[in-house]
Amino acid sequence: MNVAYYLSCSDDDSYMLPKKSDGLVCSKCGAVTAKDYLNPRFKPKKRKLDLVNTYDGYYIASERFRLFCEESDYSGLEFVQLPASPSYFWFKVQNIVRFNLTTRTSSTEFCELCQRHRSVGGFPYGKKFLADTKEPLADGFYRTDIEMGYRDLSPLLIVGPETKNKIVARKLHGLCFDEILA
Repeated sequence: MNVAYYLSCSDDDSYMLPKKSDGLVCSKCGAVTAKDYLNPRFKPKKRKLDLVNTYDGYYIASERFRLFCEESDYSGLEFVQLPASPSYFWFKVQNIVRFNLTTRTSSTEFCELCQRHRSVGGFPYGKKFLADTKEPLADGFYRTDIEMGYRDLSPLLIVGPETKNKIVARKLHGLCFDEILA
């Protein structure tokens, strides 16, 4: 049974963190450690898309995307306006779902300094990404409790089936969906 969708988007071909990132990344492995940093000069490159992510793990939303979420009255979302691009927002999701850790999920190169793995990857068989989820998720946005990727890790975005249908009906640009099964 379909319980949710993994929401993916295009990369923005950019970094939120400035080139000189002293104090914002681990001095040993380079992983982002300042998770609440917002670059006041950052401007998204792919402005025709409604949601993109930066190489260093930030989700950037358009005004259209923000308005869609506000009109739908979704809870647990935060939109932080970008100072250099006021019609774009750092999109943060507070609602957490547990990722299904399996033998296919691997992590490598643990850094003693920042206490993080350099990479985390691997998905369960049969698209059963979520642990303990037997029924369809409620209309809304969620993020996984585990951050995935290489060096610059970020959570996966998950939406309920009704949310996916609303996004498709609204014709928001640049979003892709993969079914998640129970």
